[in-house]
Amino acid sequence: MSKLSSMLTNKLEAWIEMEGFDGFEVKVAYLSRDELNKIRNTVTRVSWSPKTRQKEETVDSDLFISEFVKACVVDWKGFTLAHASRLLPLEIPEGADLNTEVEFTPEEAVALASNSNVFDAWLNDVIFDLANFQRK
Repeated sequence: MSKLSSMLTNKLEAWIEMEGFDGFEVKVAYLSRDELNKIRNTVTRVSWSPKTRQKEETVDSDLFISEFVKACVVDWKGFTLAHASRLLPLEIPEGADLNTEVEFTPEEAVALASNSNVFDAWLNDVIFDLANFQRK
């Protein structure tokens, strides 16, 4: 049998329905610890503090969310304005059809995760649970 390290993959993806949001499914990619560390390293800035005379690390949280979401949210379907209005503080124009689907783009996914604590928490729950990506 081959060594485990030679069988590791970062290519696991799955469609997962967001519970309580009928028909809203998100195609997510499993994020390994190594991949998460790579993202964290790209958004961490090291600077010198004149006050403490030591190096200080700061994480650009906006950039982290952007890179994190782009790495793990691949696509979605069934995301309507009705769902969006439950997840985000929106001003929907009067007369708008709430069944209109919001087209997936990486920018829309970042906006959703950045502005919805519910979606952000759900995303963190599902992408780090390997069972969501194991085929039966």
